[in-house]
Amino acid sequence: MGQRLYEMDVCRAFATISIVMTHSFAPYSGCWSISVPDVFPYKCIGLFANVFNLSLFVFISGYVFSFQDSKCPTKGYKDIIRKKFKRLIIPCLFWGLIYMFVFNMALNSPIDLLSYLSGVGHLWFLPMLFWVFVFFCFLRKFEIGESMLLPLCLLSIIVPSIASLGILSGLYYLIWFACGFWSYKHKDKIKDASPIYFFLLFLMLFAMFMGYVLGRSHLNELRSFGLIYKFVFQILEHSILFPIAIAGISFVYLLSKKMQSYIDLSKKEKLVPKTIGILSKYSMGIYIFHDFIIELLYRNTDYLFFAGMYAPWLTFVMAIILSIVCAKVVKLIPILHNTI
Repeated sequence: MGQRLYEMDVCRAFATISIVMTHSFAPYSGCWSISVPDVFPYKCIGLFANVFNLSLFVFISGYVFSFQDSKCPTKGYKDIIRKKFKRLIIPCLFWGLIYMFVFNMALNSPIDLLSYLSGVGHLWFLPMLFWVFVFFCFLRKFEIGESMLLPLCLLSIIVPSIASLGILSGLYYLIWFACGFWSYKHKDKIKDASPIYFFLLFLMLFAMFMGYVLGRSHLNELRSFGLIYKFVFQILEHSILFPIAIAGISFVYLLSKKMQSYIDLSKKEKLVPKTIGILSKYSMGIYIFHDFIIELLYRNTDYLFFAGMYAPWLTFVMAIILSIVCAKVVKLIPILHNTI
C-alpha cells in the first residue's frame, strides 16, 4: 500500500466543510442576492469561512503533486495535462450543462457560452485549477524554482477578476499551488512550527478584513469613476486577503501535522478519522453537489422563511449529507464515475 498523506486528508476535510459553510451563509454575507434578515454574526461566519478555503484547496493540489513528483519524477507534462483535462474540464462541462438546465433555463436566464466554458456557478473552480496545473508545468519545464514565489505573489494581487475560461483565475491562484508544492519539499523543516502563532495572526488579520468589509459600502460610491478605480479597488482587496490566506493556510496545515501526534488517522473505525476520511474521499463530489442543493433550497423554495434563523445551520448539515449520498450514487454509475 502506498504512503498516504493524512495531513492532506485533514486539510481537505477542513476546506470542504468551509466551502459548504460559505454557501450556506452566502445570503447573509452578501455573496448571494437573496433577501434575508441582516444578522451580523452570520455575516461574519460567511466571510470567515470564505476567506481562504479555495486557496487551501489549491495548496492541497500543489502539495499532493509535489509528493507524487518526489515518488515518480515527472518526465513529460503532456500526460499530466491530459489527465487533468479529463479530471477537471470534462466534469465542469458535464455538470455545467445540468446546472444551466436546472437554474438558467428554469429561470429563463440567458446562457452565455464564455461563462459556460469558464465554469458556471461554483464550477468555475475546476477550469481554474486545470490552468493552474498548466502554468505550473510550464514553469517546471523551464526549471524555474522557488525564486518564482515573489513574482507570483505580485501576479496574484494584480491579475483582474473577469471571465476568461479560467485562465486569469488560474494566474491568481497559481501562487497557492506553488506554496503547496514547496511546502512538501520543506515539510521536515516546518513541521515543528506552532500553529498557535499563525492562528493569532489570522485572527488579527481577519479583524482588519472585517473593518474593511464594514467600510466597503462607502467605497462603492467611487465605482462611478470607472475601470481605473475598480482595478485599484481589486488590488486593495487582494492585498488584504493575501496575508490572511497565508496565515489561515499555515494554521490549518500545521494543525493537521500536529493532529497526527494525538490521533491515529489510519484507524478508520474511529469517529474522527472516519469522518475526516469520508469528507476527504468525497470532497470533489461534495463540492459539485452541495451548491445545487443549497441553491435549490434557497432560490426555489420558501425554506429560508420557514427555517428562520436555523436555516444556514440546517442547510449546512443537509448539504454535506445529501452531497455525500449523491456522490456515492454517481460513483456506482460507470459512465459518470469519473465526473466527481
